[in-house]
Amino acid sequence: MPDKIPHPEFTSWMHERCELPVDTLADRYERWKQQPVPIIALEAVASRLIKATGMFSGIRAIVSFKLLMRIFRLYFKAFNKLTWRGTENIPKNGCIFYVNHPGSYDPLYVFACVPDMPFAMFVAWGNGWFADTIADVFGMTNMRGLNRQGAIEKMIRLILQKNKYFALWPEGHPHRGPIEQGFSPIVPVYAAINHDKDRIPFLPVLIRGEGAHRFGVSHVAGPVGVTFYKPIFLDRSWLKRPEEGGKTQREIIDYLMMFLAKKNGQKELAKNQRIEWSRAFHQNSVKFEAALEHLKVSIPNELTSCDYCKVIENTKRGESPPPIGEHMQQFVDDPTGTHHVVQCAHCGSCYDIASREGKSFVTKLKGTKAFKKAVLHVLAQHGGTFKEKKEN
Repeated sequence: MPDKIPHPEFTSWMHERCELPVDTLADRYERWKQQPVPIIALEAVASRLIKATGMFSGIRAIVSFKLLMRIFRLYFKAFNKLTWRGTENIPKNGCIFYVNHPGSYDPLYVFACVPDMPFAMFVAWGNGWFADTIADVFGMTNMRGLNRQGAIEKMIRLILQKNKYFALWPEGHPHRGPIEQGFSPIVPVYAAINHDKDRIPFLPVLIRGEGAHRFGVSHVAGPVGVTFYKPIFLDRSWLKRPEEGGKTQREIIDYLMMFLAKKNGQKELAKNQRIEWSRAFHQNSVKFEAALEHLKVSIPNELTSCDYCKVIENTKRGESPPPIGEHMQQFVDDPTGTHHVVQCAHCGSCYDIASREGKSFVTKLKGTKAFKKAVLHVLAQHGGTFKEKKEN
């Protein structure tokens, strides 16, 4: 059942305020089951410990957060010579941090620089109890299953209801650089929050240094520097419709990202391939979604694995990619070579085998919904195409 729209007066021509589906316990349980067994076991222990200590209840949540971020600060200072400047530029009435994305640890670098300031943010990880808990307590949330309009609405609500400090990484993926074009959904968020007057500015944050290029759970030595620049309020005339003299969302986000690019020594923004893929997907979205509706795959309920599949399942995270034998049916071609969405002809088990920098990340797809989501990800985010089905 959808909920009511809070503060409906916060709106703009860029976004029509909308209801959001309620995230039920059943939904959360279903997501929790999609995780690898070791993560499920770890969360079973961690959740009981956290509940027993009450560390995420009331004021203890803030105290626990501050303590944890100070530990990260000490760690990054010791191993990455973390330095920061410009924290005095952070306004007391809130802001929207927008940050470049050199690695997976970027949120922790920013938090370590301002350990007393938890802020809401849009993250791309987590399906279990811990992810749901930090979303409830701090507003650090995954935009699971939301389309563009829903993601914009969610971010507006986080700022209005959860935390006046919000952060995101517009490039949408960690990479070594240079700074790329960013995705633009944060622009309607800013326009809605500042619909009648300047309330919360953008605050650019630049992360640099060899130690910033860390992915997954890797440890990379080298310095990391974080700079918080002065807040940016957009010219209010830019928030009008383009036909009335305003700017497009693309023009605004390019202006903001170009500020960071210049500070990074660039003369222009690099092309963001994910944005190009997204544009291509939306141009063909009707075709893709229709194809998904007709994509027939039967996944056994017992989820028992044959000997062939156990080799894949026993591949530890980060190891070399497992071999994909002829018994595995591949459903989509990924031009980037990142994903292989496959099903075993012997036992029916389905997997998303992702390979990055020679390392593998194997996810067993439990159910048709998870399977179609993996296929859609390759189509939408990687410019993939359907493979012809093999005849057995």
